[in-house]
Amino acid sequence: MKKIGKIGSNKIIEVRTAHEINDESLLKRIEKRLGNEYEVRMILDPSIKGGIIVKDIPQNKLFDASVSDQLKQLKQQILN
Repeated sequence: MKKIGKIGSNKIIEVRTAHEINDESLLKRIEKRLGNEYEVRMILDPSIKGGIIVKDIPQNKLFDASVSDQLKQLKQQILN
């Protein structure tokens, strides 16, 4: 896990990716949207297959654009 942004902040964003990405470009996008008061924790998680999962820990919000989630949704559509 890599930490970038404002370390020690009580506002934490957890970013999961299947492959290592350019931290700086992602950090700039997050700062543009949320301001720079967040600590960003980068987590490498091959189980998501691809894409990205962004979790706002204090707000308990989740943005899941992972391949594993898309496959899960597709499976549910096929089974229903």
